[in-house]
Amino acid sequence: MAYEIIDVLEEIMQIHKQYGNEVEAQRCRALLTEMQGFRVRVPVIGKFSAGKSTLINTMLGYSLLKEDILPETAVPTELSYGETVEIFLHPKNGQPHPINIEQFRAQEWDAEQLEKIRMTLPHEQLARMPQVDLVDMPGFGSGYEAHNRVLDEYLPNSSAYVLVFNMDDAVLKGDMAAILKELEMRQSGQPMCAVLTRANDRAPEIIQEIRDHLEASLEKQVGRKLPIYCTDRDLPNSADALWDFLYDLQQNRAALMQARYAAPVQCELESVYLYLNSRMHDLGMDEETRRVQRERIEQEMTRLERDTEKQIGELRAYVPSCRDLILQDVMRKLQGKKASYVQMIMSRRSVEDTINKDARAAVIQGVSKHFDPKMSAYLQRIETNIKTTVASLDIGAMETRAAGDSALTGTLAGVAAGSVVSWASTSSLVTGALASSALAGFVGTISSSVISIAIPVVGIAIGAIIGMFHYSNKKKEMQREVEQNLETQVFPQILRQLESTLGRALSEAAEAAAQKVQDEIQSKRSALEQSLEERKGADRVEIEAERTQIQQHLNKLEELCNAE
Repeated sequence: MAYEIIDVLEEIMQIHKQYGNEVEAQRCRALLTEMQGFRVRVPVIGKFSAGKSTLINTMLGYSLLKEDILPETAVPTELSYGETVEIFLHPKNGQPHPINIEQFRAQEWDAEQLEKIRMTLPHEQLARMPQVDLVDMPGFGSGYEAHNRVLDEYLPNSSAYVLVFNMDDAVLKGDMAAILKELEMRQSGQPMCAVLTRANDRAPEIIQEIRDHLEASLEKQVGRKLPIYCTDRDLPNSADALWDFLYDLQQNRAALMQARYAAPVQCELESVYLYLNSRMHDLGMDEETRRVQRERIEQEMTRLERDTEKQIGELRAYVPSCRDLILQDVMRKLQGKKASYVQMIMSRRSVEDTINKDARAAVIQGVSKHFDPKMSAYLQRIETNIKTTVASLDIGAMETRAAGDSALTGTLAGVAAGSVVSWASTSSLVTGALASSALAGFVGTISSSVISIAIPVVGIAIGAIIGMFHYSNKKKEMQREVEQNLETQVFPQILRQLESTLGRALSEAAEAAAQKVQDEIQSKRSALEQSLEERKGADRVEIEAERTQIQQHLNKLEELCNAE
């Protein structure tokens, strides 16, 4: 979609207003308001103590954000340009309220109570990018479950990402690898860069070696080379290249907004084309012909709804067997890693995080293998049925260059990959609560939708295993008991915990797709029915005038859609 989507949406809204389609006009107005207020959100992501706050302080040239804070006091902090310093606290339950800079510096914040902190600064570099929000994110890997929920809320709604690695631990693994996989699944090709912190005390050849290794790891994970910058708090100018990266995002704001809102605007575009072509077709139609056409629309759309419900019913029926297939994959994964778990426990090392990551990875792979293809196949059949039904009603020239492909091609194709996989890759399956939010839209805008898990099931089982050190002194006997506890307690508890939650997540993904399909069908039905409104008393001159007007609207839309 190469055209200016704001211009197209404004034209669509004006068309609906002109013909009295107030519901459609309000929907377009709400979407337009959201698009006009679009800001480029850039989370700074890294493991706990990677140096994210230090990096931002280095960029600003002074110490604003606290460093080396406790996990439970780390909350997202959004920074953007403003003519004056303004700081607002956003509680999870309550209205935002301002504080001054002294209060911000002096106080520790409770991550369980505070959703985020938002501040504006009259900073010269921020002034170059007034529509960019830089977000200091809590670090992952801290063992503090609230941070997983923060990642789950921020990452799907951001436009670019800064990945931070400590020079002493510049390895792409674990949570960061899972996050990158998640981002690429949601919307491939989003702008990213990596930053290596604490680079001042390393020899140039060592820095280059670390940088080359990280560059290769990132390219393998995301399929493209990412820019990598080296910074240090003792080298203030070392952040200049990162500022340039952010400034480029400001310059490309329109393209980033276009990518984010292309799918919903495409839906509105197709609906208004259907409406205009149908209205053109119905002009001058006598009442009897209009009645026959109305009945035909009702029959065809009712049949379409019935056929679609049958397809969705089959998808719903597939969920339990799909869940079981994924659970089998999880068990195979855990069984395959059992020896390494035993070794970690025998060495008195914590094993919970490792089991978490392995279970999440197995769920991601299972969803991609078993659920995504099945849902995509159902949606493709439904889409074809919708297009065939609309074409059978003979409402005019629908294959215009401006209308493009069916909106469903670009909007429903990503429903399968969104909710379940994002849940699996960003939330703990074992030691904490899973985030829960509504499925919000089409490709790239689907958020996780799962029920919270509050019981640390694996923690209980691991505690039982660790307790064996108090009564078993023989290494082989202890090892056998550890293996037995994994087999009889830990793994079964993980599967029991996953069974209901995974089933709900898969069901909710299927229901989200069903709702989007129903919305699409209703939109088509509404457009067709609205075009058949009676126009008693209209003479030939009025009819020809309206034909001309409709054609002008179609020409204008095509002109906007084909603008370079």
